[in-house]
Amino acid sequence: ITSIINREIAAAKAAAKKKADEDAGKNVKPVTPDAGATNNATPNTKPNVVRESVVFNTEADLRLNSGFENNRLKLPWPVDQGTVCVHYGSYQIPDTKIRGENPGITICTSQPGTNVKSVFEGEVVSVFNIGDTKSVMIRHGKYFTVYSNLAGVNVSKGAKVSTGQSIGKVAADEDDGVGGKLEFLLMMENKNLNPEQWLRR
Repeated sequence: ITSIINREIAAAKAAAKKKADEDAGKNVKPVTPDAGATNNATPNTKPNVVRESVVFNTEADLRLNSGFENNRLKLPWPVDQGTVCVHYGSYQIPDTKIRGENPGITICTSQPGTNVKSVFEGEVVSVFNIGDTKSVMIRHGKYFTVYSNLAGVNVSKGAKVSTGQSIGKVAADEDDGVGGKLEFLLMMENKNLNPEQWLRR
């Protein structure tokens, strides 16, 4: 899963950099000598100052970055009801020796088919399959959220989404066959963040 997500983020970064470079090129204006200058005067050959092209640094991105950061511990949960059954980071399955590293959090719901909602406004940058289930990645400026183990989705790549908008349904938990299970990741570019430090308490 992580390799798929990193590949999608790399593609989003490349697209953002290309657009930023194109926009920077459009903003460079040709320099013409001052019409009132004499023949002995040196023309102004300094080009207009253009902000350095930085990935995810457009005006829209900066607004989203600021909005997202200002909502730390205020972001809504991606499901209305559920419990965190596997927390972020290192974990061990009870009564077993099985250990692992969770790049996000696993949210268990009482039943499959629960609505999954975007935790913040943004743009869908990818919809992809993992096994028999689907995943949705949404970009919020330099931040990304990923919603995996979905039975179905109702958004497509390039769609603009708002906070709280339904993006799909939770798939069944293969372990118990009764409830649902959502894998939720939060990243700042390629760096995993602990979603519980951002979601409402």
